[in-house]
Amino acid sequence: MKPSKCILLVSLQPESLAVLEEAIQDLPTRFIMAASGQEALARLHEEDIALVLLDSRLPTLDAFETARLIQTRRGADSLPILFILADGCGQKEIEQGYEAGGVDFISPPLHPRMVRNKLKLFCDLHQQRQGLEEEIRRRQEAEATLEENEFKYRMLVELSPLGLFAQVQGEIVQVNTAFLTLLGVDSREAIQRTDFQNMLPPDCRERFENVVNKLLNQPGPEDLKDMRLLRRDGSVLDIELNLRPVMIEHRLAIQGIVQDVTEKKRSEAAQLRERTLFVGGPVIVYRARAEEGLPVEYVSQNIAQFGYRPEDFTSGRIPLIEIVHPEDRDRATREFLAHLNEGKTSFEQDFRILKADGETRWVYYFTVVVRGESGGPAHFDGYLVDITEREKTAQALEESEERYRTLIEFSSDFIYWQQADGRMKYVSPACAELTGYPPEAFFERSAPLDDLVHPDDQHLWRGHREAAFLGKGALPIDFRIVTRSGQVRWVNHTCRPVYDAQGVFQGIRASDRDITQLKEMEEALRRMTLTDGLTGVANRRFFDDELKKEWQRAKRYSLPISLIMIDIDLFKSFNDFYGHQQGDLCLKIVAGKLQESVRRPRELLARYGGEEFAAILLQTSPEDSIRVAERMRLEIESLAIRHPHSPAGRLTISLGVATLVPGTNASPSSLVDRADEALYLAKSRGRNRVEVTQSRPQGSAQKAEVG
Repeated sequence: MKPSKCILLVSLQPESLAVLEEAIQDLPTRFIMAASGQEALARLHEEDIALVLLDSRLPTLDAFETARLIQTRRGADSLPILFILADGCGQKEIEQGYEAGGVDFISPPLHPRMVRNKLKLFCDLHQQRQGLEEEIRRRQEAEATLEENEFKYRMLVELSPLGLFAQVQGEIVQVNTAFLTLLGVDSREAIQRTDFQNMLPPDCRERFENVVNKLLNQPGPEDLKDMRLLRRDGSVLDIELNLRPVMIEHRLAIQGIVQDVTEKKRSEAAQLRERTLFVGGPVIVYRARAEEGLPVEYVSQNIAQFGYRPEDFTSGRIPLIEIVHPEDRDRATREFLAHLNEGKTSFEQDFRILKADGETRWVYYFTVVVRGESGGPAHFDGYLVDITEREKTAQALEESEERYRTLIEFSSDFIYWQQADGRMKYVSPACAELTGYPPEAFFERSAPLDDLVHPDDQHLWRGHREAAFLGKGALPIDFRIVTRSGQVRWVNHTCRPVYDAQGVFQGIRASDRDITQLKEMEEALRRMTLTDGLTGVANRRFFDDELKKEWQRAKRYSLPISLIMIDIDLFKSFNDFYGHQQGDLCLKIVAGKLQESVRRPRELLARYGGEEFAAILLQTSPEDSIRVAERMRLEIESLAIRHPHSPAGRLTISLGVATLVPGTNASPSSLVDRADEALYLAKSRGRNRVEVTQSRPQGSAQKAEVG
């Protein structure tokens, strides 16, 4: 409870002030005084008010009307209000207080201890509510961030130039626009529930099926080259596939990346034809004399591919230099003369030429220097090849590599390439954001990542790293790192081995992604599924799981295990009298007080159902278990929660205790049965008591002695 929490006291009675000042002496809170209802309403927005105390003897604006006005104020509708009743106030005033929004009453005579307990309870509840509101705000922010990241991922997939699909059990469930374009279809509905295998020619289907079966048993990325895809219009594309297993809605799926390599295949085929058909194909052969202007003696007929005839050059009508693009002419001439001056016998050049119709083409120009008897150049034999497509491909590749570098540089993932000797070859700038260390720090260390891994995850990291550097490949793993500032963060690590053309291992390429927020959300969700939403203690599901685990542990080591079953006496009558909201508040208070008695590690308090709770005690003797139960009973009784229908006049609990050393054939249900039996006995003997059953349960559990 923070010192800034205030109690708004609206009272003019000196005796009330004296008792209340004594009650809060050791509480980290303070009073804000208001002499009237009007002043109280004005003070509401000036302080952080945890509780309002209204004296029933207010002048001018009475206490009940003041309470009703407080409830209408923005932000104060859930503020707890306690009435300090005057002598002579009875049931009528109490009912008026409840109708006005009051949650409790302090009746004369005022006792400092009783008043202190009530004030502490409501101040604690105020703090807990503020904590809950803050937690809700943080969760909403986390959910918004997750939704934003999911949206960005979907946009990245949708805008990818590569075709992407995912299928589950032979049926396509996800595709992007690029995939639809490759197939030549307009809508996703046209291919939903279709097997990708059926989009392949028969000779490709078996290879695809074999790889899919392999991925389902041995997860890891797989590449398929020399594949073909059947388009909707009957045409065929040359494709390359990258397949990997993923989880979609808790189901194992196959995700595929489809790359159209039709143009690449065509370019490769063209180059092959050029080599095969050196002269009769696209390769243009020529001879020129080593004289001014390089007069052409011969040029092959396939010069026609550029729109010229051989005689255009052999007649001297068009000098060879004239077809060179004006922007490349000076450079080509300088290079030609430089090669001659260096005494080379052959050389290569790339430059642009102009076709007869003015179109620009790139050519590869190879020249052999044929020297005469004097040793000087006599003539030049050579050939030229149209390499326009190759230049376009090279330019596209360069642009693609630039885009890839840009993507890596601006990616939030820490991407790196580590060589076989452990030294870094590349480290992306994102390493600084994730680890706190700049890229150069990773080049300076012999084992740059080992020191960052959290001590508790070192064994996992070492096994993964050893497998990766043996070239075996490694599955993605999640582990923790300690950043430069000492902060612990979760990362998802993926890597792939790199081999050279001879198949020699060169190192690994890896990516580390910050998944700290995801892990925190997973932990929060896990706690939510195992916690009772009303009381904040463990729920029945968690109780059943923990009882099974602790029963097996006690059975393995022949140790006692105790169970206390707890039931709030006459709770239905309490609920009927005060209403469900007060009943829920009562359950929270009782759960919090019971939790204080279950203190040791692995021991558990859970809401068993309704107004019934259960506590698991470990390695506790029967005598100690009974003492714990009796302490619980007294703690609840000391709360002094009024219960008009209870013989005691206040809220009480009944408890049943059972302690067993599990036998060979016994089950946890035998312990529950005994505790239930003891609870029934406590109820039947007048309630507000602790009982222990003496009968042996079914099974082979050994009955622990009760002192």
